[in-house]
Amino acid sequence: MPSVTAPAKILITGVNSYVGAHVAQDLLDRGFTVVGTVRSSAKGDDIARCFLQYGDRFSYTVVEDISQPEAFDQVLSTGNFDGVAHVAAPVPRPGLSGPSKDGILQGIFNASAEGNLNLLRSVKEHGHTVKRVVITSSSFAALQFQPGIKHTEAHWNDESIRVVEEKGETATAIEHYAASKSLAERGAWKFMQDNKAKVNFDLVTVLPVPIIGVSYTVGC
Repeated sequence: MPSVTAPAKILITGVNSYVGAHVAQDLLDRGFTVVGTVRSSAKGDDIARCFLQYGDRFSYTVVEDISQPEAFDQVLSTGNFDGVAHVAAPVPRPGLSGPSKDGILQGIFNASAEGNLNLLRSVKEHGHTVKRVVITSSSFAALQFQPGIKHTEAHWNDESIRVVEEKGETATAIEHYAASKSLAERGAWKFMQDNKAKVNFDLVTVLPVPIIGVSYTVGC
């Protein structure tokens, strides 16, 4: 399917995140119209201040919990979007390198795996104008632990899944995160395969390594 080009309308999930804000800025600079999802109106107002110079080409909508079924139905049924950039997902925070506890495991798995599937289901049922969905995955999804491996799209991080299955709740948060990214991306591709005769959009996944740099929202 051809690339989506400006002045197309793009939905960005998690637009107030570090990556989401940079994606929004890039698209707006290139002439796209952007609607971003945030978890609260307060977060939406904060990020909107960063994009005032783009006028009505930027707006936001509230999606409180992407792990809930039908979370994206309303925005996709009324948005007439050409594309979706799915950035929203939990990331490990400093201090989460020890054993997982207090629902961290369940929260990361739900938001990663169910967030992907809920979005794809909503696009299938309500996003009839959407041509492409781009999911921000992670290099953890494909990471191989043997030296000298040249990674390809055929690689999956089965090792982290095995570690989490063996350790259970004693696995570290980063081990849970790595396993969740592999399972979540696999789930997205399985959805596309299972529904290939029923979807009118294509799927792209991006697997970045850890990203560092200045936050776009600093100083807004």
